[in-house]
Amino acid sequence: QAEHIGSLTLIVWLAVIACVEWLLTGSLILCTSTNSALTTTVVGVLKGLLAVALGMVLLGGMGPKGASPLALVGIAANCAGGVWYAIVKSMASRGASGSGRIGKPG
Repeated sequence: QAEHIGSLTLIVWLAVIACVEWLLTGSLILCTSTNSALTTTVVGVLKGLLAVALGMVLLGGMGPKGASPLALVGIAANCAGGVWYAIVKSMASRGASGSGRIGKPG
């Protein structure tokens, strides 16, 4: 059951994943401190859409006959939810700033 727990391959992959996660978290913090939170949200939504599309193509989500209708409905719901969230956050940001513009006033 747990025979691979101490294997070198597992330890190397865990170290690689930890380093990549550290870089991802650092870049997210840097992006948020450099840009607005709204910009970070929109970029995150776009990244999610790209990840879904690449995952379908590269990881076998698209079979020989294409994706199943249920998979397409799920992907569409996921993408629509991400876009809806970004729009709601944008509208909330506009309301909080009072200027009707996204970004810094002035």
